[in-house]
Amino acid sequence: MRPDLAAKGVAALLSAAALMCAPPACSQAAPAVIPGAPALPEGPLLSVARGDTSATFLVVDGAAKAGDTADFRILEVFYPPIVIADGKLVVESLSHQRVDCTQRTDTRLSSVGYNAAGGAIVGLGAAASQPLAAATPDAMIAGALCQGVALPAEGRVIGHDAALKQARTMLSAPTEIVAPDAQPK
Repeated sequence: MRPDLAAKGVAALLSAAALMCAPPACSQAAPAVIPGAPALPEGPLLSVARGDTSATFLVVDGAAKAGDTADFRILEVFYPPIVIADGKLVVESLSHQRVDCTQRTDTRLSSVGYNAAGGAIVGLGAAASQPLAAATPDAMIAGALCQGVALPAEGRVIGHDAALKQARTMLSAPTEIVAPDAQPK
């Protein structure tokens, strides 16, 4: 699984969206917060992946399969935050995904980046369907939902603040790699 690739994809999309409305062209018209953006989730979140600079959580409420379609939202926590146009920092993003289970295609319906105060500062609308990228958190979540696998109860936190805290702890801890021949016998 390559959660780092998924995080880099979200980061690139959020940065591109911010650049489309970078100063000076949009500095007068752009609101500080995006009106109508969804609130960050306060319900159960399932930790599904960790990359070098991000942690991915499935928003449990609303994650479902209907017919051949899996519909879910992903909360991504970035540590350190992603720097976008105007030096704004994206700390969390919330993406709405729809996967065709039969065709194995993924459609990002929306993606919103949030600052440390929880304000929506950059957003993207729907993107064209693309083949579901293998070995990503999206593929793992879609696979479970498409196959009707029950989501585990362990690994959950309640609300985006708890996810942010857990992600910062995970991502700030050094990863120790031990050579196979150096392990205790």
